[in-house]
Amino acid sequence: MRKATWLLGIVLFSLLLGVALVACTFGTPPRPGVSRVLVACFLALTLIGVSWRCIRALGFAEVGVLALSAAVVPCLLIVLAAPDLLGALDRGRQRATLASMRELAGALEAVRAERGAYPSWGPGRAAEVLPRDFDAPRRDGWGAEFELEVGPGGVRIISYGLGSTPDAGLAGDYPPGKTTAFTDDIVLIDGSFWRYPEGTHLP
Repeated sequence: MRKATWLLGIVLFSLLLGVALVACTFGTPPRPGVSRVLVACFLALTLIGVSWRCIRALGFAEVGVLALSAAVVPCLLIVLAAPDLLGALDRGRQRATLASMRELAGALEAVRAERGAYPSWGPGRAAEVLPRDFDAPRRDGWGAEFELEVGPGGVRIISYGLGSTPDAGLAGDYPPGKTTAFTDDIVLIDGSFWRYPEGTHLP
């Protein structure tokens, strides 16, 4: 009776896990991160079940199964959820980059409105263009300095994104619109984003 109850519980739990997996994978919107966690749970349960049979067949105590579970389950969860965790970190850095670019552009415009000119002119990295005492963000969310072009025609601020490498083949001539990768450059011209991450809600 006890074995039958355990078996029924495992079957029902597996069915619920399967339904949740299908819903997260094919639902609107899909949730790949949750799907990976569910897959990890399913694999962990399968591995624990097989290990239980093997360990009992070899005559070892049930504590071995518990020890194995404690080691395997977190590893599976970490491996399968790692891409989403890294993606969430980079999305946070991307949002921080957008905020810093806005703040830097606002600070430059404030100086121009007060003094009639920008604090300095020229193309180059923030450390090369901005005065040392200029109080504004100089780096993006990944820790790289912004690329600036400050002149009579206005201000252009560029973040090279994840990897801090300029987009190949553009040579500074950026088409307007949305980007899809964390490595894509982000461009702000005269206070408005010219090139920005897809899914970003801009004012």
